[in-house]
Amino acid sequence: MPLPTTKVDFLDPFATLTFAAAHTKTVRLGTGICLVPEHNPVVLAKQVASLDKLSGGRFDFGVGIGWLAEEFAAVGVPWERRAERTREYLEAISGCGRKKSRNLRASSGVSQRSARTRNHCKSRTRRLSLVARAGRHSSGWVKWATVGSA
Repeated sequence: MPLPTTKVDFLDPFATLTFAAAHTKTVRLGTGICLVPEHNPVVLAKQVASLDKLSGGRFDFGVGIGWLAEEFAAVGVPWERRAERTREYLEAISGCGRKKSRNLRASSGVSQRSARTRNHCKSRTRRLSLVARAGRHSSGWVKWATVGSA
Protein backbone atom coordinates (compact mmCIF):
# COMPACT_ATOMS: atom_id res chain seq x y z
CA MET A 1 0.00 0.00 0.00
CA PRO A 2 1.63 3.30 -1.04
CA LEU A 3 1.86 6.08 1.53
CA PRO A 4 -0.22 9.18 0.85
CA THR A 5 1.63 12.25 -0.36
CA THR A 6 1.29 15.08 2.14
CA LYS A 7 3.02 18.31 3.03
CA VAL A 8 3.09 17.23 6.69
CA ASP A 9 5.98 15.28 8.19
CA PHE A 10 4.88 12.21 10.13
CA LEU A 11 7.75 11.88 12.58
CA ASP A 12 8.16 9.01 15.01
CA PRO A 13 7.04 10.38 18.39
CA PHE A 14 9.71 8.56 20.41
CA ALA A 15 12.59 9.78 18.22
CA THR A 16 11.14 13.29 18.16
CA LEU A 17 10.63 13.41 21.94
CA THR A 18 14.14 12.05 22.53
CA PHE A 19 15.47 14.91 20.37
CA ALA A 20 13.39 17.38 22.40
CA ALA A 21 14.65 15.85 25.66
CA ALA A 22 18.25 16.35 24.53
CA HIS A 23 17.62 20.05 23.89
CA THR A 24 15.57 20.91 26.99
CA LYS A 25 16.03 20.61 30.73
CA THR A 26 12.63 21.07 32.41
CA VAL A 27 9.76 20.73 29.91
CA ARG A 28 7.56 17.64 30.42
CA LEU A 29 7.40 15.38 27.40
CA GLY A 30 4.69 12.94 26.41
CA THR A 31 2.74 11.18 23.75
CA GLY A 32 -0.70 12.68 23.22
CA ILE A 33 -1.76 9.15 22.52
CA CYS A 34 0.19 6.06 21.52
CA LEU A 35 -1.95 3.29 20.07
CA VAL A 36 -0.45 0.49 22.14
CA PRO A 37 -1.97 -2.48 20.25
CA GLU A 38 -0.20 -1.36 17.05
CA HIS A 39 3.23 -1.97 18.66
CA ASN A 40 5.36 -4.88 19.82
CA PRO A 41 5.14 -4.60 23.64
CA VAL A 42 8.81 -5.42 24.29
CA VAL A 43 10.07 -2.87 21.74
CA LEU A 44 7.58 -0.30 23.04
CA ALA A 45 8.70 -0.89 26.66
CA LYS A 46 12.30 -0.31 25.63
CA GLN A 47 11.41 2.90 23.75
CA VAL A 48 9.43 4.24 26.71
CA ALA A 49 12.13 3.34 29.25
CA SER A 50 14.89 4.80 27.07
CA LEU A 51 13.05 8.07 26.51
CA ASP A 52 12.23 8.41 30.19
CA LYS A 53 15.85 7.70 31.19
CA LEU A 54 17.32 10.12 28.62
CA SER A 55 14.82 12.86 29.60
CA GLY A 56 15.60 12.54 33.30
CA GLY A 57 12.14 11.18 34.14
CA ARG A 58 10.16 13.86 32.27
CA PHE A 59 8.23 11.50 29.98
CA ASP A 60 4.47 10.81 30.29
CA PHE A 61 3.25 7.88 28.20
CA GLY A 62 -0.25 8.72 26.91
CA VAL A 63 -1.90 5.54 25.64
CA GLY A 64 -5.06 4.48 23.83
CA ILE A 65 -6.61 1.47 22.10
CA GLY A 66 -7.55 3.17 18.81
CA TRP A 67 -10.90 3.81 17.16
CA LEU A 68 -10.28 3.59 13.40
CA ALA A 69 -10.27 0.07 11.96
CA GLU A 70 -8.66 1.26 8.72
CA GLU A 71 -5.62 2.53 10.63
CA PHE A 72 -5.07 -0.93 12.07
CA ALA A 73 -5.49 -2.51 8.63
CA ALA A 74 -2.89 -0.10 7.20
CA VAL A 75 -0.25 -1.39 9.64
CA GLY A 76 -1.34 -5.04 9.44
CA VAL A 77 -2.60 -5.34 13.01
CA PRO A 78 -5.92 -7.04 13.80
CA TRP A 79 -8.72 -4.71 14.89
CA GLU A 80 -10.43 -7.40 16.96
CA ARG A 81 -9.43 -7.77 20.62
CA ARG A 82 -7.54 -4.46 20.62
CA ALA A 83 -8.72 -3.54 24.15
CA GLU A 84 -7.67 -6.93 25.53
CA ARG A 85 -4.36 -6.74 23.66
CA THR A 86 -3.74 -3.23 25.04
CA ARG A 87 -4.37 -4.45 28.58
CA GLU A 88 -1.99 -7.40 28.08
CA TYR A 89 0.68 -5.18 26.54
CA LEU A 90 0.43 -2.59 29.35
CA GLU A 91 0.69 -5.38 31.92
CA ALA A 92 3.79 -6.66 30.11
CA ILE A 93 5.29 -3.16 29.91
CA SER A 94 4.51 -2.53 33.60
CA GLY A 95 6.05 -5.91 34.40
CA CYS A 96 9.29 -4.60 32.97
CA GLY A 97 9.53 -2.40 36.07
CA ARG A 98 9.88 -5.33 38.44
CA LYS A 99 13.28 -5.60 40.14
CA LYS A 100 13.96 -8.98 38.59
CA SER A 101 13.77 -9.57 34.85
CA ARG A 102 10.95 -11.91 33.92
CA ASN A 103 9.56 -13.54 30.84
CA LEU A 104 6.81 -11.63 29.06
CA ARG A 105 4.07 -13.38 27.15
CA ALA A 106 1.58 -11.26 25.23
CA SER A 107 -1.37 -12.32 23.09
CA SER A 108 1.06 -12.73 20.20
CA GLY A 109 2.42 -15.75 22.08
CA VAL A 110 5.99 -14.45 21.77
CA SER A 111 8.00 -14.68 24.97
CA GLN A 112 10.78 -12.15 25.57
CA ARG A 113 13.08 -11.12 28.43
CA SER A 114 12.28 -7.69 29.80
CA ALA A 115 14.36 -4.72 30.88
CA ARG A 116 13.75 -2.52 33.95
CA THR A 117 11.42 0.48 33.67
CA ARG A 118 8.68 2.23 35.66
CA ASN A 119 4.97 2.68 35.00
CA HIS A 120 4.69 5.65 32.63
CA CYS A 121 1.12 5.13 31.46
CA LYS A 122 -1.31 8.03 31.33
CA SER A 123 -4.81 7.39 30.04
CA ARG A 124 -6.86 9.64 27.80
CA THR A 125 -10.56 9.10 27.27
CA ARG A 126 -13.89 10.91 27.27
CA ARG A 127 -16.20 7.93 27.79
CA LEU A 128 -17.13 7.33 31.41
CA SER A 129 -17.27 3.56 30.79
CA LEU A 130 -13.57 3.67 29.90
CA VAL A 131 -12.56 5.67 32.96
CA ALA A 132 -12.65 2.58 35.19
CA ARG A 133 -10.44 0.66 32.74
CA ALA A 134 -8.05 3.60 32.54
CA GLY A 135 -7.83 3.76 36.33
CA ARG A 136 -6.86 0.10 36.55
CA HIS A 137 -4.05 0.38 34.01
CA SER A 138 -2.50 3.81 34.41
CA SER A 139 -0.85 6.11 36.91
CA GLY A 140 -2.37 9.38 35.75
CA TRP A 141 -4.72 11.22 33.45
CA VAL A 142 -4.24 13.28 30.28
CA LYS A 143 -6.88 15.99 30.03
CA TRP A 144 -8.60 16.43 26.66
CA ALA A 145 -8.13 19.93 25.30
CA THR A 146 -11.32 21.55 24.12
CA VAL A 147 -11.99 24.75 22.23
CA GLY A 148 -11.88 27.63 24.66
CA SER A 149 -10.22 25.66 27.45
CA ALA A 150 -7.02 26.85 29.10
